[in-house]
Amino acid sequence: SGKRFISNEWELLRDRENLILQRKGQEEKAPQISIETVEINQDFMLLKDKNIAFLDAEKVMLPLEIRKWKKGDKFVPFGMKGNKNVSDYLTDKKFTLFEKERQYVACSEGKIVWLIGERTDDRFKITEKTEKTLILKPTSPRASRSTPTRSFCPWCGTICFPMHSSLPNREEKFL
Repeated sequence: SGKRFISNEWELLRDRENLILQRKGQEEKAPQISIETVEINQDFMLLKDKNIAFLDAEKVMLPLEIRKWKKGDKFVPFGMKGNKNVSDYLTDKKFTLFEKERQYVACSEGKIVWLIGERTDDRFKITEKTEKTLILKPTSPRASRSTPTRSFCPWCGTICFPMHSSLPNREEKFL
């Protein structure tokens, strides 16, 4: 969603209230995910952190496939009943086009178990019958999705300006 303008070195995206400038051709590597299996006992506590996935180990088949989401991908967002298109979820969460292009998923036997850094799939959730949990964490830090007033993200090379603010003059250097 949004209008994209492309030059030899840059991509400019008009998205809702922002102009987002990103250096062209910056390919990022798929996130590395650490996987830990933990037995659930009375001391076990779930953390509410979208950067950590807690899944029922009996429901997940390893190895996991880490890939970018594709058109037509579906999952059952944690706490919901029924499928949702990943594209609809990302749009509902107001992801920019650039953020959508950078979103990865973790899959088990072709089923999405986690939109990495966002939400797990309800089919793989921990229940009162769960004995072991898989804890998934990205091993490399990822930039926050928040839209600042003006910022440069060293992780993805994106510069963001709210459209109502003044844009920099031509002499200002970003990198």
